[in-house]
Amino acid sequence: MHVRCVAACLVVVILAAGPLSGTALAQPKGVFIPLLVYRTGPYAPSGIPVANGLADYYTLINERDGGINGIKLAWEECEFQYDTKRGVECYERLRGKGAVLVFPVSTAVIARRLGFQLTLLAVNPPGQAQQATWLQVRRLDPNWIFMSGWGVMNQVAIKEAATIGYPMDHFIGNWWSTNDGDVTPAGVAAKGYTGAAFHAPGNGFKVHQEIWKYVYDKGKGAGKREAVGEVLYNRGLVSATFEVEAIRTAMTRYGNKPPTGEQVRWGLEHLNLSDQRLEELGMKGFTHPLKVTCEDHEGGGPVLFQQWDGKKWTTVSEWIPPMRDVVRPKLEAAAAEEGKLLGYAMRDCSKE
Repeated sequence: MHVRCVAACLVVVILAAGPLSGTALAQPKGVFIPLLVYRTGPYAPSGIPVANGLADYYTLINERDGGINGIKLAWEECEFQYDTKRGVECYERLRGKGAVLVFPVSTAVIARRLGFQLTLLAVNPPGQAQQATWLQVRRLDPNWIFMSGWGVMNQVAIKEAATIGYPMDHFIGNWWSTNDGDVTPAGVAAKGYTGAAFHAPGNGFKVHQEIWKYVYDKGKGAGKREAVGEVLYNRGLVSATFEVEAIRTAMTRYGNKPPTGEQVRWGLEHLNLSDQRLEELGMKGFTHPLKVTCEDHEGGGPVLFQQWDGKKWTTVSEWIPPMRDVVRPKLEAAAAEEGKLLGYAMRDCSKE
């Protein structure tokens, strides 16, 4: 059977530079991390919980552990409203303060080999007006819909799908499109909606208990206590964990002092989050083990799928690996082409 799939939206994403160069001077007061946020504007529903998860984990590390190996974390928020130009301005303004890395925001979507017919329907950002798109969906009557969206457009799409009576258990979102704020505006009509995630849902893990104890009980939380455990909050939490552990890894080689961006890159490329380490961090079962190398910055990259039951998210799959045989060659070809345009020499990982 040929299955028809509709991509409900395409969104431009921010591509910021990775770890900063070793020329940036480290802050004497601690390890400095610029925090690019979008707490305002049409993408705020997705941006706020991510920012809160990042900030709360940094606070947890300072309050519970006294920093990374005794060195406190310092960060500064820069509001860029998910706008590329503003994001670059934030990057340029904060990099000179001794930043060791910058956490940017995200990626995008694929049919022939799997034997389904694909129809792509673009939604102009921020995606608050989608009636015409959903009239096309009604006319196409697809078997499945896949949504790649962000911010306010997600909740609009889910409400529009409910309006035309589309079966929610056949409506799937990528990781951008799977947040509490995406489904709650539609109420019970969103029941069955499914989406991808890099971690388990909810706040039932040790790391959440410690955030309440060391952060919120001390009045230092970045958001509302009851929002701890929302999907994108957890996304920020996991992202901050990767950052902190990469910095900690860099310190094992370069010493207990604020590292440079180049040193943090080494830490990222030697990041190894085993089950044992995840258990020590209060995250065993919360996210998957991760091992990054110079050749593989992805670390495996499996995803879970979770489904909205009308009140909460529940896990409905095992960890699913990506189609690396399809995606990896495209990434390598694109990287090589871009490197030539920018005049970059190809790295030889065997010599590093």
